[in-house]
Amino acid sequence: KRESSFPLALLVKGMVARLEQGDCTVPVDKDRILECIGRDAAGNREAAVDIANRSLHAQLAVAAWPQALRRSLVTDIDPNHPDAISLPEVLACDSTMGTLSLSLANYLEVTDDDMAALSEGLPPNLHTLSLNFAGCTNITSEGLSLIAQGLPIRLRVLELTFTG
Repeated sequence: KRESSFPLALLVKGMVARLEQGDCTVPVDKDRILECIGRDAAGNREAAVDIANRSLHAQLAVAAWPQALRRSLVTDIDPNHPDAISLPEVLACDSTMGTLSLSLANYLEVTDDDMAALSEGLPPNLHTLSLNFAGCTNITSEGLSLIAQGLPIRLRVLELTFTG
């Protein structure tokens, strides 16, 4: 897969980037872009931008997860700043994510500890979750139990694949 060779350092940069700190060639465009992101119920633009930042960071965490798993970096992904970025923490901060699909099929590195990390990172408002662990032979019933314990209360659709 092409994702396996995507530079992890770029994903890490994206997970700390803040939309409001971006630049535009025409300064007024930055305000227009941030205004398009919207405002929260109280009319606060900063809160809406923060929600957008968390959503962006969570999407990048999901994209980084398989590579980070292979390199044992899921709970500490930035080697230049130890203990600064944990993928489960980044993912769990996205209160807007309703659907999550993640395939770790044939990643022999997946263990019960990885299942615990994933469980801790499940966003609170998920309604649909699809996880593929086909061919992951190091997962036990304890790992499955850990996933079950972390399922969000609003979850309505759960698809787990463990074939192979």
